[in-house]
Amino acid sequence: MTTNRKGYMKQYEATHRDRLRVLRHENWARKRLDTLERYGTSCACCGFNDPFKKIGRQAFLQFHHLNGDGYKHARSRDMASLMRWLRKNNFPSGFGILCASCNVAILPGQTACELHKWEEKMGYVKARQGPRYVG
Repeated sequence: MTTNRKGYMKQYEATHRDRLRVLRHENWARKRLDTLERYGTSCACCGFNDPFKKIGRQAFLQFHHLNGDGYKHARSRDMASLMRWLRKNNFPSGFGILCASCNVAILPGQTACELHKWEEKMGYVKARQGPRYVG
């Protein structure tokens, strides 16, 4: 019985590959948007707010570890498993949303990346009232 089911599933996946790809993408997009909504749908530093913008295959809005221990998750998890971990652990505090640019430029414990600190100092943008992070 198991062999027949296994063969059936292989055949089904081969004949419905495009449909399954669409379903997987829709499922991922729904879960990503749900997870983003828990932490905020825009960059906490610059305000960028397109949740599905990508750079190649990399999502532009990224989850940011507020205490700077993201390297621990990065070694053991990819983005899909990080979202799964956040959902499984009931969306714990200590995470925020940053765009890829700000996520690279921000240092642990800071509320704004170096570029936006410089813009505030030079008077290009209004000073921030504090972090817009959850947690």
